[in-house]
Amino acid sequence: MFTFRTLRSMAELNIKTLKLTIQPHVITGLLNLDENSDMGFAELDRLIKTDQNMATLILKAANSSLYNRGHEIRTLQIAISMLGFKVVRSLALVASSRALFETGNYTRFKKLVWEHSIVTGIIARELALKYKHKPLSEEAFIAGLLHDIGKIVLNLHDRQKFVQTINKAVEEKKPFSVAEQGVFATNHLEAGRLAVEEWKLPRLYMYIVCYHKDVARTDSMDMEEEERTILYYVAYANYLAKKYGYGHASAADQADGTYLEEKLKITDKDREYFETQYIKHLQQDEFYKFFMMLM
Repeated sequence: MFTFRTLRSMAELNIKTLKLTIQPHVITGLLNLDENSDMGFAELDRLIKTDQNMATLILKAANSSLYNRGHEIRTLQIAISMLGFKVVRSLALVASSRALFETGNYTRFKKLVWEHSIVTGIIARELALKYKHKPLSEEAFIAGLLHDIGKIVLNLHDRQKFVQTINKAVEEKKPFSVAEQGVFATNHLEAGRLAVEEWKLPRLYMYIVCYHKDVARTDSMDMEEEERTILYYVAYANYLAKKYGYGHASAADQADGTYLEEKLKITDKDREYFETQYIKHLQQDEFYKFFMMLM
């Protein structure tokens, strides 16, 4: 199902040897938790307690204007009870992925990768809510957050080359994947695939990292309806985020947007809303403000 060209640099790109600031099994564990079991809640509590950054972020969120209703929250158990399983899991994943993104501690990486990923997740969540897929909203947020994980992998593999890649993409107005191909002889879609396989992430994330820039390739694939819906939301959110200036846009993006508007059956009225009004709503949203504070 997931087939890619074998490139000379892929042999050099060993996911196992990357110097990670987190343990991938933590992300995998969080993604695989079952909210419908007592064990799932217990494991969520356990995973959060293993990482002070996760625990701190969740308590900070619970006591912020985003979620707090006037009562100080001091324990994780109360925070989980108040915020709900999916929201807490999303926050835990933000804390975990934040450590990964911070390995690219330079301005263009923060702007074009970390900020773009956060905003893509927020927009994907909004799309799920707007189009009456509320049960998928947190999954859409997480998928949007992780859709460009291949860029983190390439940056970890060779930061100097990835700086060169970003500069090439921006200055020559090329898509990221084209600039990456020129520098690494591979791209973030293929690097992301390796990470998903090595870290044993759920199948959904293989679709997300591999096809968010080429959704049409999945038309003939046997995907579950929820997987396809989330992929469409993330892909369209990726397009909108770049349109709003969060990320690196290229000439190819408009074709992606048009294709996805057709697939999602977006009306002219909604298209106008996303093109002219939603950016203001996004920047005033408490969810957005909270995550931008993390930058």
